[in-house]
Amino acid sequence: ALSAIVSGVLLYLWAVGAFAVVGRGTPGYWDSPRNFVAVGPYLWVRNPIYVAALLIVGGEAWLFMSLPLLEYAGAMALSFQVLILGYEEPHLRRRFGEEYVAYQGLVRRWLPRHREAAPPDLPAGRDHLRELIELVLPAADHPLCPLGVVHRLICQGHADPVARSLDVDRRRHRV
Repeated sequence: ALSAIVSGVLLYLWAVGAFAVVGRGTPGYWDSPRNFVAVGPYLWVRNPIYVAALLIVGGEAWLFMSLPLLEYAGAMALSFQVLILGYEEPHLRRRFGEEYVAYQGLVRRWLPRHREAAPPDLPAGRDHLRELIELVLPAADHPLCPLGVVHRLICQGHADPVARSLDVDRRRHRV
């Protein structure tokens, strides 16, 4: 139970940090990110902040063996889904256009891809990873941008969900 709660808190902090550093904004609708964010936890799932909230509340339900908290987590998940489908995704498609559409094809909404699975209708190859990295290159000018860390991990051959799902030849990959 505590591991779910701690994981949720850490995931939340990581996701909010990516919004602040790369996106130059906050999770709040009044100060949403100015730049497209596809780094850090956003390489795994499109909605890590909501996943974090569900981990925290689900962990609390488990810790306290509370059916009302579990029901609350279920209501949260349903509310998040309605908000995402009804407002957030249409808004992000209008705001970021093809960047967001390409991202939707590479990264799932709630659960990370199985590492051997390739995105549907996309041939495997280095070019798709390059395209994903290039989506966030304008934010790389910031000295704290995690893009450089992600790029080094990919080029050094470490595990990365997008690279793994696209079967990238990391030894020859150069951006």
